[in-house]
Amino acid sequence: FLYTATKWASATFFLEAFLRATTGTVYAALVDADGVQLAASVVSTTATAFQRVRSPALTLTTGKTYRAVFGKAGADAGEFVSAKLVVELT
Repeated sequence: FLYTATKWASATFFLEAFLRATTGTVYAALVDADGVQLAASVVSTTATAFQRVRSPALTLTTGKTYRAVFGKAGADAGEFVSAKLVVELT
């Protein structure tokens, strides 16, 4: 997703992911094209049933391209179904 502030002046963005942990903790986050993780976008769960988790409101940088990534730490494991940007218009 290429963010251009002038096209989204009245929008608030959130990352929403559908995932579950089979062991430990799993997470989803937004990263830009340079591989830099947007810190406020990290959502995680330790639940063994699938959960929909949503980030707080995100501040995106105009001209940056963003994508969702999934991850875990060490021996943690889980399953990831989807991630999306939710847009609320005011």
